[in-house]
Amino acid sequence: MRKKCHRRAREIKIPMTRDLCDQFAQELRFGLMAAKLGHLGKTNFDRIGAAFNVLWAAFYRSPPKDGSVLPVLEGAMRAMNQVAARGDATGKWILNTLEIATVAAAIERVESAMQTLTVNDLYRARCDVMEMAQ
Repeated sequence: MRKKCHRRAREIKIPMTRDLCDQFAQELRFGLMAAKLGHLGKTNFDRIGAAFNVLWAAFYRSPPKDGSVLPVLEGAMRAMNQVAARGDATGKWILNTLEIATVAAAIERVESAMQTLTVNDLYRARCDVMEMAQ
């Protein structure tokens, strides 16, 4: 008779690949570039917002060693909320220079800290964001 084993299967940790980091960076940087050129539309705004939401949820679940990542990211999210309020009221999606600076700083911090995340963290964060949206 076999002895009952109380072992649990460990979760496989898949590290972030360079390609996945580049995808997030592309979404964020192209959206920021469009904003700097004055071509920020609702779709680009939504892409930046969706990427920020998923990254914030992932960093909230597994905080990075650099403690300044979450506050800087939250500041950029507040700036994006102000742009959303203005955009909904006027129909023009424009970031002013201060908002561009906060979003650019958040992108820099996020890119440097993204290497510490795993694919599982991103997947869970995306599921959490999708669940909150419903």
